[in-house]
Amino acid sequence: MSIDTKLAQALTVLEPTAEAILKNRGTDFTDQDIVPFQPLLDFPMRKVLASYEGTNSFLMDLRRKPNWTNRQARAVANIMRRELRGENSKFGTNPNNPVAPRNYTCYYCNEVLVGLDALYDHQAAVHQKGKRYRGEQVGSNGPVETTHFGAPTGPMVPVLPDYKPELNIDLRTFLPGRFAIEDKTGTLRFFIITELKRRTRLWGKFVWTKYAYANEYLEKGDRTVREQAGDTKKFIGKQRINQPVYFGEEEALIKMIADNPTEAMIRYGKELHRCGYCGKSLTDELSRERGIGPDCWENKHIPQLIRLGVAAAKAATP
Repeated sequence: MSIDTKLAQALTVLEPTAEAILKNRGTDFTDQDIVPFQPLLDFPMRKVLASYEGTNSFLMDLRRKPNWTNRQARAVANIMRRELRGENSKFGTNPNNPVAPRNYTCYYCNEVLVGLDALYDHQAAVHQKGKRYRGEQVGSNGPVETTHFGAPTGPMVPVLPDYKPELNIDLRTFLPGRFAIEDKTGTLRFFIITELKRRTRLWGKFVWTKYAYANEYLEKGDRTVREQAGDTKKFIGKQRINQPVYFGEEEALIKMIADNPTEAMIRYGKELHRCGYCGKSLTDELSRERGIGPDCWENKHIPQLIRLGVAAAKAATP
């Protein structure tokens, strides 16, 4: 029984000579093997594709190409050869000729597992890692071992451990932005506090220059804290929308920012010549002097100063 029924129907228009060549071929064509057969197969195979109305995008795309390369002709010939002979193909497995399950080696412990599903379940449960396995790719110089990656699977793997807040900092008391603050040693440190606009998956320590596995989501409205060092931004903490305080590293420095966010934001803009709210480059002297761009100054900074002033006045009223 054929798997791609649309291709099986289209193959009924295949010319006898081409059908004989494909059916009598016991193994797939290579790029070199297809060369002498190409004049005999190209036109008949094009007639088949002209009547093909299946879902194979590769075959459908080749219908519109005026000329085929050797590789394209070889690929089409192999697809049709397998279909005519009832062999296993990319469309599925012929029930009369099933494919034996393939063994995969876990990248982390070298355990051999049967089938990709078993491998991924093992890596998620045992190593709390995403899909990664060793495979073999045949190149011009023979088999080459390659590493394959995929999206993480299995149970949630937290990016950060569960911190126990000590200073009870609420990041929602001031607008998110970019801040500069000195630590105990006098070193200037830079931090970015962001309010998420959409659901986001966090990867590892959130270092942009490194790929690490994790499977933790933050929701819209949650706030993240990253420490900026050059072009690297390391995720160090978060405050979910349903949490009253910040959970993460560097609480003492984040507390200093929360106590005076305006000063820390202006310091960031003056030091890096980037807006303390949006991070865009500051091009005019006035913006560089106040550390905030003109649009953010008018639409974000002034309203925040007014709001903070009203709150302070209410707090001072007996």
